[in-house]
Amino acid sequence: PQDTPSVQTLIITSYLMIQTLSNNIYFLQCPSTIEEEKTYNPFLRTSEESILRAVNLIGSGEFTQPSDQLRASALALIR
Repeated sequence: PQDTPSVQTLIITSYLMIQTLSNNIYFLQCPSTIEEEKTYNPFLRTSEESILRAVNLIGSGEFTQPSDQLRASALALIR
């Protein structure tokens, strides 16, 4: 019957489905570098001005490098 796909068509379709699934799985993987992880993980960015402002630990004044104690406070608030 002409409505039945050929074996070759089934093989190609299966291959394309596997490739699509493989590509989608790649995007679900964890970050591969610390730099990339920092873009997702606020726990690694407690020294950044944006994080400290977001948890209201610093005001709108000039930003200076935070102390370890301030970073620990930010970490506690993020948790």
